[in-house]
Amino acid sequence: MMPFLRQRIPAVNASGYGLAPFIAEFYDHVPRYATRADVDFYVKAAAESAGPVLEFGCGTGRILIPTARAGIEIAGLDAAAAMLAACRRRLEAELPEVQARVGLHHGDMRRFEFQRRFRLVTIPFRPFQHLVTDEEPSFTLPDGRTVVRRHRMLERDLINQVNTGELVYYVRHADGREERLVHALRMRCTFRFEAEHLLARAGFTLEHVYSDFDRSPYGKEYPGELIFVARRTD
Repeated sequence: MMPFLRQRIPAVNASGYGLAPFIAEFYDHVPRYATRADVDFYVKAAAESAGPVLEFGCGTGRILIPTARAGIEIAGLDAAAAMLAACRRRLEAELPEVQARVGLHHGDMRRFEFQRRFRLVTIPFRPFQHLVTDEEPSFTLPDGRTVVRRHRMLERDLINQVNTGELVYYVRHADGREERLVHALRMRCTFRFEAEHLLARAGFTLEHVYSDFDRSPYGKEYPGELIFVARRTD
C-alpha cells in the first residue's frame, strides 16, 4: 500500500503560472492533447492506490474525470481559474456519483495546504516543467472557428536550464475574421538524476522510472518520456 502524503492547501492568489485565459477554451480541442496516451496509465495507478488521489495541474479534467468514472475519489488542484471552470462544466455532464468523487481547488502547487491525506499524488503532462513541440495541425472549435497552433523558442538559458517561448494561436472565425493570440511561457528542463535528487530531498523513495505510459523502463526508447513513480518516506 502506498503511504499517505500529508500536505495543506491555503487560499492563494494563483496566477496560473502565466497561463492565458483563452487556453482553457482551446485545450480540449488540440489533437495532441486529446489523443495523448497517458490516461489509462494514471487511471490504473489511481485504481491500484485505491485513492484518494491528488492531481496537480488537473486542468480541464482530462485525467481527473476518467479517474472519477473509475470509482476513485480524486482532488484536483490548478492555478488557472479558467481551466477549473472548464473542468466544472465537463463535470456537469457526468453522473452524480462521478461528480461526488471530485473536489476541485484553485491554488498554487508550489504553496498549498490540505487537511487530509492521499494515497497517490500525480503531476500529469508536464506541469512540473512549467510546471512544445513543432507546429500543431489545425483543429476546429465547436462554434466553427479553426485554429492553428505554432510554437517558437525565444531564448534558451542553458545555465539555468530555462527555455522561454511562445505558443501562437492563429484563429479564423466563420465570418473570415482572423486573430493572433499569443501565450508566452517559460519552462525548465529537468534531467533524470536531478529530478531523482529533488525527490530524495523532498522525502520520497524512487520506485520506477518509465520511458512511456506502457510502463516500459527508462532508456528503452529515445527520447521518450520521463515518468517517475515515488513513495513517500516516513
